[in-house]
Amino acid sequence: MSVRSSAFMALTTLFAFASVGCSNYVTRDEYNRDVTALTTYVDQLEKEAVDLRKYRLAYDSLKDQVLVDQTEAKMLEDLRLALLTALQGMEIGTADVQYDPKTGKWTLAGDLLFPSGSWEITKKGEAVLKTFSQTYKGKDVGFRIVGHTDRDPIAKASTKRKLYTDSNHELGAIRAAVVRMTLKKFGLPGNRMFIVSWGNNMPVAPNDNRTANKKKNRRVEIFVIPAATEKQ
Repeated sequence: MSVRSSAFMALTTLFAFASVGCSNYVTRDEYNRDVTALTTYVDQLEKEAVDLRKYRLAYDSLKDQVLVDQTEAKMLEDLRLALLTALQGMEIGTADVQYDPKTGKWTLAGDLLFPSGSWEITKKGEAVLKTFSQTYKGKDVGFRIVGHTDRDPIAKASTKRKLYTDSNHELGAIRAAVVRMTLKKFGLPGNRMFIVSWGNNMPVAPNDNRTANKKKNRRVEIFVIPAATEKQ
């Protein structure tokens, strides 16, 4: 029964009771006045009910999104732990493979993946990327692969001959592309991976000539992007 039907039934019952059971009769004018007031009140109730339904739908949608986000967060955390477990015993330093849960970013040391001034992937780097692929294979995620270098200009003549621009930006792009090709070789879908290069323009340590800082700045970052975020 609707709000309107319930309200009018209550008013009709009240009018009948007042007419036969009380000494104070309800006149037709009073009845009409009360009906008009009740009609206005019921209209307001129905409007509020419609608004409440909208808020309820919005709440349910938000609640569902929160559940999705929590599910994705748990999946990413489970994958992180699985990857770290799989990498144990590979003699990889804690600085070589790092994860930032706030951004979903894996940072792989450049020296772990490539010899200095080169984009030929090392055996250990290939093993790490194979483990990475096996961990994320079949999961509903995408990947943004970002190449970074230190500030040193390219010095190897053999490397310079292979480059078009002879720049760190190009070297970073090629390294990111090699990481993408390696991950694809081990089973990750190529249409879910894209590459970016910042060269030496986005350092994580002072961009100076100190060896320790240059080592930190040489890196490849892999951002793991949940499917819901990837489609936005």
